[in-house]
Amino acid sequence: MATQERYTWTDTGNWMRAIGDAIELTDPLQAMMPKLLGFSESNVSKFRIVNWPSTKVEWITDTELPMTNQLAEALDNSETDVDVDDGGYFSPGDVIKVDNELMFVASIATNTLTVVRGYGDTSAAAHDDDSTVTIAYRANNEGGSFPLVVTTTTLQPYNYTQTFRYRIWNSATSQRLSRYGVDDEINYHLAKLWNDGGGAGRAAKELENTFFYGERIQRSSTGYSNGTTGSMGGFKTFVTTHTDTAGGDITKPRIHEMLRSISDEGGTVEYIMGNAYQIEKIVNFYEGQRVMTQDSKLGGYNVTSIETPFMPPVKLLNNYRTPSGHLYLFSAKDMGWMPFRPYTVRDLPNADDVAADKGLVGELTFILQNERFQGYFTGLSAS
Repeated sequence: MATQERYTWTDTGNWMRAIGDAIELTDPLQAMMPKLLGFSESNVSKFRIVNWPSTKVEWITDTELPMTNQLAEALDNSETDVDVDDGGYFSPGDVIKVDNELMFVASIATNTLTVVRGYGDTSAAAHDDDSTVTIAYRANNEGGSFPLVVTTTTLQPYNYTQTFRYRIWNSATSQRLSRYGVDDEINYHLAKLWNDGGGAGRAAKELENTFFYGERIQRSSTGYSNGTTGSMGGFKTFVTTHTDTAGGDITKPRIHEMLRSISDEGGTVEYIMGNAYQIEKIVNFYEGQRVMTQDSKLGGYNVTSIETPFMPPVKLLNNYRTPSGHLYLFSAKDMGWMPFRPYTVRDLPNADDVAADKGLVGELTFILQNERFQGYFTGLSAS
């Protein structure tokens, strides 16, 4: 069309386009847990696993010799035959403590302890049913025999490996094209799967999801898909002692109750992890009881830690991928992923008019030791 004036009243002219030569992703790629807990061969030595690799891994756990039990009846201030839940925990010569009273165990018949009340300078008193009975110490007679002590049986938690496979395919024609923001189409999409050394990408997110949602399923001939699909259990597969599923609002007393229970077991919580809403509430609970600490596992970043009466400062992790209404209390040293086959990019055989056909594959399992030192809340209010 002929004209004397030229204007830019339309954007459909034949001028060169101004376009960014970089692609900004609109979704976050980061996955916090793989780097925090580890997923490399170093975890084999961390957990002292022998005869690795195997598609099933077991580890051995044990508890301290038990020193507490409960009354199986209410006591007045004179009764000397004391019923407990399990008399096998005790031996003649034990000095036990119920509330503020000490008692000397003279003999035992099944679950009934015959005792001397008000041992030493303590006074006999009434006690409620289910009161805690603690073995304070042992005071055996001179020249006497060796009374038996209760022992424990080890447990062997286990998990299975899980395979992750991803394929990126590009025709010869597509691979030949030049694109803004992309030097190589195949490598660009591989980087969206696995990036930052396992700290970002879809594959990293899926690995992190096994922490939250993992189900321990053994491969079998009658299993899912082609009969050989199996998967690893996650955090909740193993943590059964300290759980709070009551829902409602998270409160400082509820946090303290779980921390106190874990401390009483001999454990120390390193992290409390939740989404932004839950972490913000916890931060507000601890006004004046917060400190900033550096965390090498998180790249040396400073993180907010809270001070409690029960253990060293506990670090707060704001992980946007934490399931809504969930809060996890854990120590990173007790858990992590272990590679049966580390994540590897492989050239796949192809035919026809294909320029690039690559796959990312990894096979891993998850280990969690000392389940009594971990805990979680579910069903919490999310707004």
